[in-house]
Order: sequence, then structure tokens, then C-alpha cells
Amino acid sequence: MKHGGRIILPRLPSPAPAHAMVPIHALLARIRWDPAFGRGEFVIGYYDRVARHIVRVPLRRLAFPDHDHFACTLVDDEGEIRQLPLHRIREVLKDGRLIWQRDGPPGEAPLRHRPSTLLGRHPE
Repeated sequence: MKHGGRIILPRLPSPAPAHAMVPIHALLARIRWDPAFGRGEFVIGYYDRVARHIVRVPLRRLAFPDHDHFACTLVDDEGEIRQLPLHRIREVLKDGRLIWQRDGPPGEAPLRHRPSTLLGRHPE
């Protein structure tokens, strides 16, 4: 569009920063549906409110019911099936390397490490 002899282009939305948070449901979907990305050994770290620390479990011990988009089920060390809300997942590791991390709200145990990459994107 021309305005006073100048061409004015429409403003485009700025791209998300490289460090933008990927929602946990999106990461879990990518692990499940992207064959190249989903190769490897994945570990989920969730915040245990009773023990007050991060508990790590292999992703293969989690089940994601089709009808529930807010939680998954976990078979714990005693063989009990437990409901795990997705918002309590605090970290995801792939082949022993931290690829995703969410800080917890005040009052929760502090996290011990920071990711160097997010979903394979390397910082510039």
C-alpha cells in the first residue's frame, strides 16, 4: 500500500525465539509420530510432590490414553498404576541428554540442570 509516496508493507509477526518453550504435549507427540526424532531412549522426569524431588522414569513405562489430553498413566516400581498430570513433567532426556525442561512454581524442588538444546536446535 502506498502512503505519501512510500510503500508500507504489512507488519509480519516476529518469529518465536529459539529458546521458546515447546509444550510437553507437542514434544510427546513428536516423539511418538516423528520416526527420526523418536529413535533413542527417552526418560521423563516428573516432580513427585510427596518425595519433593524429580523422579526419572523411562518413557516406555508411561501410557497415554486417547481420551485424556492432560495426564498419562505410569506403572511405578511397585507395579501400581498411577495418574501423572502432564503439568508435573519437568524434564525429558533423550539418550541421556537433557532436551526439554520446565521450571517449577515457587515451593517446588529446584531443578538441577539447564538444557543446552531444545528439540535438537542448537543455540547460535
